[in-house]
Amino acid sequence: MTKGEPRKIPYANRIRSFAACCGTHLFFEDSKGSDAIDFTIASLDDPTPFAPQKAIFLEDKLPWIVIDESIPSYQTIPKKRLTTNRHE
Repeated sequence: MTKGEPRKIPYANRIRSFAACCGTHLFFEDSKGSDAIDFTIASLDDPTPFAPQKAIFLEDKLPWIVIDESIPSYQTIPKKRLTTNRHE
């Protein structure tokens, strides 16, 4: 984010954050002050360096979506959070 505060809405046991100015979905948190934040790939200016490391919520997958079989896949969210690479 470059300015402003996101609009936060609790939904499905997580906190979803949206750009207050336009409603773009930005990220998810497990709880307020969570150690990890899941960013939506569409909210990044250049998502190229961030290849998927896991596929989650396959139970909600549209029939025409193709999942890379070389990454771990879960029908919902994995019981144990996977470590992801962090770009600093």
